[in-house]
Amino acid sequence: MTKSDFENAVALGALDGVSIKPARLGGVLIAKEIHDRAIELGLACAIGGMLESGIGRAAAIALGALPGFSIPGDLGASDRYFEPDLTTPHVLVDGQLLVPTRADLA
Repeated sequence: MTKSDFENAVALGALDGVSIKPARLGGVLIAKEIHDRAIELGLACAIGGMLESGIGRAAAIALGALPGFSIPGDLGASDRYFEPDLTTPHVLVDGQLLVPTRADLA
């Protein structure tokens, strides 16, 4: 999906919600723009991911912690894919990923 795909779907009235995948969209900035537009339109959001390293996963987790992400997401733990990783692994705890609170991610 691109931003124009999203806007086309909005124009067609084809959305009740949107799954936002920062890596697929090209980064967290465009993902945040789509999030903001979805919230403006009253659409529910879900956060999604691909096979990001700990850095990309941290960005997706932080984005998914914003208001409006009310649909269950599909982010997995980064330790499933990378050993070793560039950061401390993001590990599922009772089905949840903790939101990073530090800029260094170590």
